[in-house]
Amino acid sequence: RLTASIGGADVSRGGRLACFRLAHGKIQLITAALDGSDVRVVLPASAGYHRYPRWSPDSRWIAFQPGDGVRDDVFVVAATGGEARQLTNDRRVLSGLAWLPSSDGIVYASSRGNTVPYLPSLRLWSVPLDGSEPHPLTEADASYEQPDIHSSGLATAARMRMRFDIWKFPIDGVASDNVTRAEQIT
Repeated sequence: RLTASIGGADVSRGGRLACFRLAHGKIQLITAALDGSDVRVVLPASAGYHRYPRWSPDSRWIAFQPGDGVRDDVFVVAATGGEARQLTNDRRVLSGLAWLPSSDGIVYASSRGNTVPYLPSLRLWSVPLDGSEPHPLTEADASYEQPDIHSSGLATAARMRMRFDIWKFPIDGVASDNVTRAEQIT
């Protein structure tokens, strides 16, 4: 065990760990050496969920996703500490983030722009560090989650398609028989 963490972690190219921990009843974003020593508090975080701490490729920034577990946004903070800066105002379902190789922006998965409240499609979006508006990278034909970007610029993401159909079930028999006699309508 390297350190106590309340979620995932990330390792910088310089060899430091970033994670969220609970200390003295408060959530903190910390960095530490890979052996768990030299722990530095980067940000005393607020209440709620804090996920996906991600080092920028130049090791100057740490991006993360705070929220209430359903409505999240993307924030960044200097790796040396300071005040966190909010990059998005989505207040939507988010599922992972990754830095652009240039360290000047972030790709993240969000239900931004989707009007479906339950099981919305997640698109990949790119948001620059300069405060400009995010712009979409994918369509909403499927959900794209957990993006990752190689130093060459090659991006990967999990693509999920959900399919829902309508079935007609008889209700006059035993439950197991009713299922076997079901008819697919769509």
